[in-house]
Amino acid sequence: MGALQICTELVLIGLLAGNLLFAIRLERARGGIKQDRDELVRLIRTFDDSNRQAEAGAERLRVAADAAGRAMARQLEGSANLKDDLVDLIERGERLSSRIGGAVRNDLEPTGLSRIPQAEPEMAGSASPRLRSQAERELLRALRVTR
Repeated sequence: MGALQICTELVLIGLLAGNLLFAIRLERARGGIKQDRDELVRLIRTFDDSNRQAEAGAERLRVAADAAGRAMARQLEGSANLKDDLVDLIERGERLSSRIGGAVRNDLEPTGLSRIPQAEPEMAGSASPRLRSQAERELLRALRVTR
């Protein structure tokens, strides 16, 4: 064997050793990439599960908001009806109050046509009932209703 052949084989052995070391480094890097890939797959699965849970939670929230909105609308409708009733009662009370007040101030019947007859003071043993005006009767009726 000649010196040239030995030199060539030594160069080839060196190149093969370098190639072997490079292959070992590549295999380790590939193992790290595979491990990172597996971790990425786990992260994607976790993200997908979280996304599904968020969608389900959003749907439950939408359903709850719809139900609350419907309940609120019913309450608003009921309160609007109650408000109308209260306004009507206040107007009726004001009209009645002004009629009674006017009759008392003028000492006239609510129609304003005739003078209220003066009632005689009741005497002990008197059988005649005390005369009452229309305004007094309405006032007494209003007082009974408010009790």
